[in-house]
Amino acid sequence: ASHAARGWFVFLGMVSIALLVVTLVRLPSFGRDFVMPVAAVSGHPLLQGLFNPHSSFLFDPPWTGWVTSVYVAAGVGVTLVMLLTPRRKARLLAVLAFMVAAGIVGHRARANREARSDYDPGRMAGALSKLNLDRALVFRKEASGAMPLFQASCFVFPDVRNPQRRPSVTTQDLGERSVGETLSQPRIEANDWAGRGFRWTTLTAPISPARGKKLVHVGGRMEGTAGLVLAIREGSHTLFEGPLPSENGRIGSEVEISCRGKSGHLYVLVRLEQGEGVFRLDELYWSPYSARLLQSASLQLPDRRIRSQESEAGIREKDK
Repeated sequence: ASHAARGWFVFLGMVSIALLVVTLVRLPSFGRDFVMPVAAVSGHPLLQGLFNPHSSFLFDPPWTGWVTSVYVAAGVGVTLVMLLTPRRKARLLAVLAFMVAAGIVGHRARANREARSDYDPGRMAGALSKLNLDRALVFRKEASGAMPLFQASCFVFPDVRNPQRRPSVTTQDLGERSVGETLSQPRIEANDWAGRGFRWTTLTAPISPARGKKLVHVGGRMEGTAGLVLAIREGSHTLFEGPLPSENGRIGSEVEISCRGKSGHLYVLVRLEQGEGVFRLDELYWSPYSARLLQSASLQLPDRRIRSQESEAGIREKDK
């Protein structure tokens, strides 16, 4: 074999060795029980453009997004082939090299143009729900300070996206169960799971949650003297039940819950107590999170949040 062919063989061997080195460097971050090391290392910003050239949840691609992109790798490969090919094919290879270079420039320009407009916190929340956040290592562009979790990841319940369909609940007897989107609590049959005679209103259609911690935000307007009680249940398990504070007629609370996963649908319920009034829902959204995610992506939780007993038990269990 020629010297060029031997050099090409060594180059290909170094690619595998480099992948092994990166895997060993990141080994503490994903533990010893990984199955596919390529999938584990492909999320690193240095290798993002190589393994995922057309998908990114980052606000702005890092400079390594094009230096280590698949297009640059293809350009290097074509250039090496040109050096190892007889001169009679040089023109054809020059055309191919030009096409690759044009692809690199076009891809870089497209990435810059869509970096901010294409970002969707709702899509991010859905993607994070599919990950084991206790093992995943998520990066974001460096900033001057921590970013609020809901600014980076925020899934709005579908029923709440349309202002005309947001439910309200009142203690007034309207003569029927609901009038428009307003439900009359006295007309709701007693539906408490513990047989306490309470009448709960479902704020949104139930969903199937993934296992892990979630932060749920409930916001709305409170009219009258009644107080609002929130309950979040996963199948037959009550993840949270308690009153939500009201300030000047406004409800705005974040509740930490810990979902078991595959234990049934997640229900968000409310009821009014100790007075007369109306609750009008304005906001209902959530995001998955973990201590590892908050640290690696430099995200922060709201200061005034409510911890459920299930969430606190899960935190204590991990601290042991």
